[in-house]
Amino acid sequence: MQASASRGQKRRVKTILFSARSDSFYVNMNPIAKFLLLILLSVGVVESIIRPVPDLTYNLLVLVFALGFLFESGTIKYLVKSYLALLVVALFVMMAWWIVFNQIGTNPIFSMTLFGATLRITYLSIYVGIGKISGYASMAFMTLLTIMSTRDADIISALKRLRAPFKAVFFASLIARSLNIMSDDLDSIRQAQFARGAGGASTNIIKKVSAFVMLSIPLTTSMIKRSVDMGFALESRGFSKSKGLSDFISEKRFKASDAAIVAFGAFMLMLPFI
Repeated sequence: MQASASRGQKRRVKTILFSARSDSFYVNMNPIAKFLLLILLSVGVVESIIRPVPDLTYNLLVLVFALGFLFESGTIKYLVKSYLALLVVALFVMMAWWIVFNQIGTNPIFSMTLFGATLRITYLSIYVGIGKISGYASMAFMTLLTIMSTRDADIISALKRLRAPFKAVFFASLIARSLNIMSDDLDSIRQAQFARGAGGASTNIIKKVSAFVMLSIPLTTSMIKRSVDMGFALESRGFSKSKGLSDFISEKRFKASDAAIVAFGAFMLMLPFI
């Protein structure tokens, strides 16, 4: 029984946020290639959404890419289970806001007068609204994919290979590990609140937002306390006199597949400019 549980744990690795499948292609990518891809696709999406009429096809293609690898890495379940699902609600609210208050186009499908102001929704305003929100969504999910499929050790090794200063590498590792600890704290606090009857499987969006606000208070308090304790611990151990990090045991080498992914990102970046 214990051997089976041990094998089950080895199938997943701890990442900056939550965990991911250890045999996932995206998880095993070189971190430099992964972040380069994030930057290239984000620049392409920004170029798309700043146009008067966004490139909906391009934005949806990047969004499908991000969602596909969220499934492939086994991290999509955390978006469904956690409060990160509120991101989807926020995106829909932003789209509705755009459609209602940015009245563009000449072929209205809905029109009404309210307090002397004319509210008009057109086919073009819907298309532009969907195009912009799909762009925001693709960048958000690409960022989440990168964070949720990358280990803190990968970031440290990548920064060392880029010859970043020691203190920059050290504090980047602290930030990455703090996000990891925060996800554990989030789960612990949520379970504690649920045990006290403060939470539940409500489908009401207002109640979910309220529960998230109530959850953020103890989470923020624990993060501040941990930061203060860590500062005192570093100072007492003579951090200011430290010169460098020890050598890394394992590193993800830049492979042909990583070069192919970066080439794909460069190709995608060129499409909005053609």
